[in-house]
Amino acid sequence: LSYVSISCYMTLVKRFGGVAAVLLTTARKAMTLVLSFMLFPKGFSWLYVHGSLLVLGAVMVASIFKKLGIGKEGGRDGRKSGFGASKGG
Repeated sequence: LSYVSISCYMTLVKRFGGVAAVLLTTARKAMTLVLSFMLFPKGFSWLYVHGSLLVLGAVMVASIFKKLGIGKEGGRDGRKSGFGASKGG
């Protein structure tokens, strides 16, 4: 079963690219959560919404930091930045 799923994933990557394959796997995980709530009724709490917003917000902030080069070992200008950076030049 693992061989079949890995082969399907690699075919997706080859045919449509890595981004499309990752988007599809992420959508599959989200659909699993939605179906879980629909098929197995459980009490809904607004904490689910708040938790989801926190996770999505953290992913968005990490994406923005990555795009801007903030927090990497070697930022845009080649100097160290982030928590482990030394203050001396």
